[in-house]
Amino acid sequence: MTEAPLVVRDLSKSFGGLNVTRSVSLDLKPGEIHALIGPNGAGKSTLINLIAGELRPDSGAIRLNGVDVTGLHSEQRVRSGLARSFQVSSVLKDFTVLENALLAVVGRRQPALNWWRSTLSDTQGVEEAMAALEKVGLARRANAKVATLSYGERRHLELAMALALKPKVLLLDEPMAGVGTEEGHELTELVSNLRTDCAILLVEHDMDVVFALADRVSVLVEGRMIATGAPAEVREMESVQHAYFGTEDVW
Repeated sequence: MTEAPLVVRDLSKSFGGLNVTRSVSLDLKPGEIHALIGPNGAGKSTLINLIAGELRPDSGAIRLNGVDVTGLHSEQRVRSGLARSFQVSSVLKDFTVLENALLAVVGRRQPALNWWRSTLSDTQGVEEAMAALEKVGLARRANAKVATLSYGERRHLELAMALALKPKVLLLDEPMAGVGTEEGHELTELVSNLRTDCAILLVEHDMDVVFALADRVSVLVEGRMIATGAPAEVREMESVQHAYFGTEDVW
């Protein structure tokens, strides 16, 4: 039996005397969108940073595509099949759309230092970058400066850059943050279609988006995982309603 693309077991992290992540376990199935929800301060961003390799856990293990990556740096995890997006748009505004996507392609192959020398002459790299842009609907804007894009288009570009890394697991941290209603609908549809490319762990506050996209939902409260299940099951759990919202009448 093939191991899940992402397996987290008994992960814990403290900052001084503050326990932020408390023996958290979860797994991500192939082709799945798994939403991670919880109130502010629940520890969602810390958990994402632990999985991405930007923080080291005090205990526990992280397996990516069957390989223990707990001790690997974030760059090594990228090359092992992990990609992520951030709450705040992190694209390079003074570069073109294509150049941003190319940076991701080259970064997957080698350290990003001195990447510019060979990037534009790398025919295969350009083809891979254009394929990623095509998937998110930005191929026609390939030569546009990122500064001219709408905020929603920049979010699409971030997804293209993540896809250019050819991940098996994609971590999406608040992808709808700052996006308007119409662009939000487009982005939701795009994320839904990405499940054919990779498994997705989604952190999102918009419950309409969560229940439109998620195959499973996990609820994190005060650093502990209190529930995991299908969206319809989780939304009916009294413990979730009280712990996450403080009331039963929230849906």
